[in-house]
Amino acid sequence: MLPVCGNPPACGPIYGCHNGEASCTAYCHIPGGNPIYDVTCGAQCITSASCSNPHCSEPIYGAPGQGQCNGYAPVNPDGQSQNHCSACKRLIDYRSCTVNGNIENDPDCSSNDDSSCYGVGDCIGGGGGTPTPPPGGPTPTPTPTPTPAPGPWWQVKDSDVQSAGDLLSNVPTGSYFGTLGTGGYPGVPAYGGSTGLTGANVSSVGWLVNSSVTNPKTYNYDYFANQIPDEITAVMNSINPADVAASLTSGGTPDANGYYWYKYDGATNGALSIPAVDFGTRKIILMVDNADLNITGNIDLTVGQGLFVVIVKGNISVDPGVGGGGNHNLAGLYFADGTFSDGVGSSQLWVRGSVVANGGISMQRDLGLADDMTTPSELFVYAPDQILLFPKVFGARRISWKEVAP
Repeated sequence: MLPVCGNPPACGPIYGCHNGEASCTAYCHIPGGNPIYDVTCGAQCITSASCSNPHCSEPIYGAPGQGQCNGYAPVNPDGQSQNHCSACKRLIDYRSCTVNGNIENDPDCSSNDDSSCYGVGDCIGGGGGTPTPPPGGPTPTPTPTPTPAPGPWWQVKDSDVQSAGDLLSNVPTGSYFGTLGTGGYPGVPAYGGSTGLTGANVSSVGWLVNSSVTNPKTYNYDYFANQIPDEITAVMNSINPADVAASLTSGGTPDANGYYWYKYDGATNGALSIPAVDFGTRKIILMVDNADLNITGNIDLTVGQGLFVVIVKGNISVDPGVGGGGNHNLAGLYFADGTFSDGVGSSQLWVRGSVVANGGISMQRDLGLADDMTTPSELFVYAPDQILLFPKVFGARRISWKEVAP
């Protein structure tokens, strides 16, 4: 008997068809108390990859004493998909299963019935939800849908964010990319490329701007170096590579406003490494020319009095061991012509201040599945005192021309 078509499916998909009829979806009915499987035919079955699955071990529901039917359902040259399962079944009677060629509990099926066994039983319930078995059959175990892990993400507090390219952070459900500062606002993220942030997860107020950077100036090492006047160049201090912390925290000559200016040229000594250091109330401006900067320890200062500005004609790399502790790990303003990267690590990096990298920022920390659900791997918190103490000589200079009487 050929399949009865047009009935609503209830048992999930069956792969394989009769005479080119395409997809076949199983449904159940129980005439006289015996479980019966019929199929309803649709489109695209013969091209379905499921029709060529060589190893199928899905449950056959309604087969007394039989739990599985193993086999495959190839597509014949004439477009007819036949079931060559080891358990050959008629379409209209699915009360038992044939195992290894031995027909059991099915008086209506014989070993010569292949011509009547079109594609049924190959993958009942495979790839279309969990089938509903008829009464008396085995109860399938639903496959749970896993909740995707959020992965590592980063967050800002009370801070604007500007990206000339993409702005990406895998913010987990229930968290925000930008959180409120003491003023009650989260800051405005802006991007020129694409973003995965939305009005729902960017902040409690939903501020998010798609806007390209229009400032024609590039604030790199050369820009800042050219802003330094001669009177400051005259008191520029040097650094001893063998004892960087001591060079920056003691001695040296300040300028007229109490700022300590340092310049390091990597042409001779290569990359510069800064270990853990606390600048206290000193206001430090460090120019790193022709070299990369490696930060190997926490950098701190006295909030509201101390200042740390580092401008690097290269890359800034943070050691993976710098992080954690429940407080900020880096304080100050960090500028790089190249990239800023925080190293592959499992502790949170907390920056109190700002980071600018013309070559891009690479955030590589991952706290692990449990902590990623609630805690950002990198946290950037706005530091208004660092902005207010930023040297005025680095600001834009405006020339006003005025005609005066001779």
